[in-house]
This record gives sequence, structure tokens and C-alpha cells, in this order.
Amino acid sequence: MALSDRDRKILWSKAGNCCSFRHKSEICNQKIVISSSGDNIPIGQECHIYAKKDEGPRGDVLLPLEERDIYCNLIILCPNHHKIIDGQPDIFTSKLLKKMKDEHEQQVGKAAKSNNLIIEDFNLNVDAKDSDKVIGMEVNRPAELKGVKVDFKVQNVKEAIGFSTNQGMTIANLQCKKCNKSFSFVGTGQYEIVKCKFCGAEMPLH
Repeated sequence: MALSDRDRKILWSKAGNCCSFRHKSEICNQKIVISSSGDNIPIGQECHIYAKKDEGPRGDVLLPLEERDIYCNLIILCPNHHKIIDGQPDIFTSKLLKKMKDEHEQQVGKAAKSNNLIIEDFNLNVDAKDSDKVIGMEVNRPAELKGVKVDFKVQNVKEAIGFSTNQGMTIANLQCKKCNKSFSFVGTGQYEIVKCKFCGAEMPLH
């Protein structure tokens, strides 16, 4: 029985364009749809929590065939972590994969409800000439900035500003107390709490 269009839409949308793998202190940040040469390429894989076949990883002969290709029995993973979980079914059990999926989808849901803008992997090329003032990028609302680059090519410009905001800036180098990994946070606006980009733990800035 093939996965229905309805279940596939729910599965991919609730994954939030990110691999669902999270185990101990490791959280995968791999995008499941990537951009290449102007095209969007889906690299995420629909992985079975209980195997599609009885003899597969985490096989369960008692699970009816019609319940193997449904949203509840599938998790979206990147190719690397799909290979890892199927290669170690004694570690990555069905129970663990269900927990992994639930936690990931809950985190995606919380991020959506918070309505925080995230500008990620954005490259802006500005080519200007014969002007008094040029602003490459202007963000006048709170937003987290990840991998934002502005490249200027100007000629006869009196004032060139790469980035502008009326919100103020928050810039911090942090070490997560939960996973012990270091990361940087850059955002417009004032923040009291940020989330570790590796494990998702909340951290106070002050």
C-alpha cells in the first residue's frame, strides 16, 4: 500500500524542512530540500519506523500491511541518518524513532508559533552607482540572521551601508550547558533567551 498524498503532505510539512534525527546531544540540521543552480531538490527520505517488510529493520509481523505506509509509521531523515538508523536497529528502535519524530515535530511547531523571522543562507549582491546613499539590506523587525552576506559593487556612491536596522543588534558567542557545544547568535532586536542551534536548549543571554 502506497503512502497517500495527504499523509505525505503532513509528513513533510511537519518536519519543517529539516532532518528529524535527534539522539542524545546530537541534532541534525540538514535541510531536506536544498537549492542548487536555482532548483529546489528534495534529498529527505521517508523512513519506516516499523519496517515495510517483515524482515526489514525493526520489522513487526503483527503490524497490518495497511498500517506500514501511513504518516504515523514514517519519519523524514537525511540520507546519512536513514542509513545509520537502519544499520543499527538494536540502538534505533521503533520506540526511539517515535520519540525522535514527536520531539522534532513539537520543536518545529513551537518555532512556527513563536513567529520569529529567520533569514538564513541569504546572499545579496548590490551593484549601484551615481547615488548619495545605498543600503544593501534593511531589516526593521526582530530576526535571527544565519549566513547572511551582502556584497557591494559601487561607483560614485557617497555612503554605502551593507546592513541597516532600527531594532538594534544582539550578537553573542555562547556555550550550551546541555550539549556543551559552542555557537554564535546574531539577530536584530533584543533577546533575553536564545536556543542552542545544536540541541535546541533555551539559554539566557543575561
